Amino acid sequence: MLIAKRGSLELTVDTTQGPISHTLVGTATSWDTFSVPQDCWRTLRNTGEDEVLALVMTAGDHRKRIVWSDAVVAAAARADLTHDASGFVAPKNFVDRAQR
Repeated sequence: MLIAKRGSLELTVDTTQGPISHTLVGTATSWDTFSVPQDCWRTLRNTGEDEVLALVMTAGDHRKRIVWSDAVVAAAARADLTHDASGFVAPKNFVDRAQR
C-alpha cells in the first residue's frame, strides 16, 4: 500500500497489459492511498514543486529488500550512498572502506 501524506506523487505500475499511472496527492487534511499489486515493477516520481512524504506498507513479517533501478543506484553513488552488507543505506565511502 502506498499513502501520499504530503506532495504530489505519480505511481506507475507495470502490468501485463502495459504500464498504468496514478497520481496521489497528500495534503494537511487528506491523504491519497493506492493498493499496489504484488510482484510488479513500480516507479514513483515527484510531480510537484515540493518534497514528497509517502508511506509504503508491505505485507508479511519478513524483512523487505527494495530492488532499485540502475539509474537510482547510479544517482545514489554520485551522492556517496550505497547499501551496506545488511542492505541498509549508508555513506559509500564508509562501506567501501569496510570492504577492503
